[in-house]
Order: sequence, then structure tokens, then C-alpha cells
Amino acid sequence: MEQNNSEKPGEFGRTILLFVIGIIACIAVIAVFSDNSANDQSNISNSEATTTIVGNDRDTHGCIGSAGYSWCAVKNKCLRAWEEKCQAAATTTTGIAEPPTAPITFSKTGNLTYRGEQKTDSGWTLTYEEPGKPALLAFLRLDSNSVCNWTGKNESCLSLTLTNGTRAKVEGYQQTGTYVLVTKITAVR
Repeated sequence: MEQNNSEKPGEFGRTILLFVIGIIACIAVIAVFSDNSANDQSNISNSEATTTIVGNDRDTHGCIGSAGYSWCAVKNKCLRAWEEKCQAAATTTTGIAEPPTAPITFSKTGNLTYRGEQKTDSGWTLTYEEPGKPALLAFLRLDSNSVCNWTGKNESCLSLTLTNGTRAKVEGYQQTGTYVLVTKITAVR
């Protein structure tokens, strides 16, 4: 009896070859996808490294603005305006402000100008000069501790009528930007 061999010679080798090629193709596909996911992970970690961290926005005084802190020169510390007021020392029984303990950070002589009532300041500015610079402007914040000396005696600035164009020396605390919390204004004659 003859055996009927349905396989043709060399077909078994071809089947093995196709099987090996299939396995190599699967390994190549897995390698490609696993390499891309590793690249994706490195891209994620790189993008996270360049993202700004919340609370990492300290100003020159170390105050964190995103947490609501701003510099208070009067108290010489960072504070939140809604938790603690940034005010100079309390007034005496005569109503005149006592000298604050923090050092004055602004002392300039120039001309007073009224710009009208503003929401963030008193409406008064001081225009002054510094060598080599154009005219500079300071927005003045007056409070119950601001003292004016027009006639040789100290009086509350809030009770006096300031005059546009008056030459004066302004002392106080430099705040954010060009704002100055005024402690004293003295007329210059």
C-alpha cells in the first residue's frame, strides 16, 4: 500500500518559516509600541518639570502673590490685606501719627498734583526728578497717620486742603509699583 502523503515536499519548511516571520513581526510591533509609551512617559515628566509650581511666585521680599501675600513696608513683613491692615503706628491723643518703627523707603521732593479721587489712592501724585531720568510719578496713599507740615506744625493730611502744584517733600513707604503710603508731607519754600 502506498501512503498518500498530502503534504508536498518543502511545505513543512515553508510553514515553519511563516510562523517564525509572524513571531518576529509581533515582536517588532510590541517593541515599537513599548518604545513610544516610554517616550510618552519621558515627555510627560519633561513637561511636568517645566510647569510652574503653584506658590512658586515669590516677589523680591519673599511674598507669595498667588497666596494673596503682598509686602507691607510699614510692618516690614508679608501679609494678606483682608487678614491684616498695612498701617503705620497708631495716632497719639493729639491725633498726630506716632513715628513708625519701619525705616522710610521713599523720600523725594517734587510737585503735588491732584488727578481726582481714585479707587486705589488719594488722587494725589508727586512728580519728581532723578538725575538722568525723565519726570517720575508717585501715587500717594494718605491715611489717618499721614502728617502734613505746611506752617511749621504737624497736622493730619486728611484734615488739610492740599494745593495743586505745591512744592513738597514726601516721605513714606514704597509699596507695589509706584504707590507710596505717605507718613509725612512737608512744604518746601
